[in-house]
Amino acid sequence: MEQRTVYGYEIETVPINGRNKYIVLNAFIDSTNSVVNGFSMDITEQKNREAELQQKNDEITRFLYTASHDLRSPLVTISAYLGYLEQDIKSGEPAAQAKDIGYIKNASQKMAMLLDELLNLSRIGRKINPPEETALQTIAQAAADLLAGEVSRREGTEIHITDQPVILYGDTLRLVELYQNLIGNAVKFMRGQPRPRVEIGVRLQDGDIILFVRDNGEGIDPAYHHKLFQPV
Repeated sequence: MEQRTVYGYEIETVPINGRNKYIVLNAFIDSTNSVVNGFSMDITEQKNREAELQQKNDEITRFLYTASHDLRSPLVTISAYLGYLEQDIKSGEPAAQAKDIGYIKNASQKMAMLLDELLNLSRIGRKINPPEETALQTIAQAAADLLAGEVSRREGTEIHITDQPVILYGDTLRLVELYQNLIGNAVKFMRGQPRPRVEIGVRLQDGDIILFVRDNGEGIDPAYHHKLFQPV
């Protein structure tokens, strides 16, 4: 019996009606390298489903990373202020005790929301809250409160929030998470700065409104700028 070898090639065509088409070509080659038979198969639907699954997996990976990252801040706050509460109970300071309890309560509520989102994700996917108008100060203060434990561990850290009236329109929960991450990273990487300061503000530039979070830390080496928005 003549021996034959099968060669397979996957071809991606130019877009047809806005979508690429994927074809697998298989050729049977005899001992003289002549094509004796062949067939093609359209695998466009399979490739599209693979791309959709990869996109969903990427979304889940990013969300789980973000959720696990965001859960750390409330945990640190609860742990830190439980210690402060114990001290304030011993010293008999009701006002300080109330403040400690407030931070603990706020952090535990944030954790509950994150856990609810994880549950919703397992059922229906990422939940998008309806956009609403919220003051920048409200969002930034909520983020700062969630980071109270981190801030308290870095003595002398000052967080300044602008008093300029600015209204943001969007998913308030996502905006709080955004500022929480920006402020948290600024506080975390102050290194040896003797007077750490984080400023949340707004400025006008060429007619555009620029929102910013800046600090007086050492900054990020330009060699790593391309990794700024990648999970690590």
